[in-house]
Amino acid sequence: MKKDLFGILLSMLCIVHCLLPALLLLFGAAGVLSGWWTSEWVHYLLLVPIVLVLLLSLPASYRQHQQKLPLLLAAAGLSLLLLSLVLPAQIEAILAVSGGLLLASAHGYNRHLY
Repeated sequence: MKKDLFGILLSMLCIVHCLLPALLLLFGAAGVLSGWWTSEWVHYLLLVPIVLVLLLSLPASYRQHQQKLPLLLAAAGLSLLLLSLVLPAQIEAILAVSGGLLLASAHGYNRHLY
């Protein structure tokens, strides 16, 4: 389904958003980051379409294939993303990247079931 492909794309964008600052710091190019990329509101801006695509894709698919694994992966991934917003910054990237990977896996597996 196209919604799952879009969900994978959004999840990967979330992962890139979390990893890019660390990679730029590693290579000494921290100044390349503009203020908006590291702003807190970007997290919420990314989260809105992630949740919408998740709600549009996985429950409807579950009714057709009756496989719970995509829903469980998505629930775990979304939980980690939400936790990354409220827990200390030291573990924010780890939680968000893990959540993004779980969400991408949920959409990928859901797509495979068709």
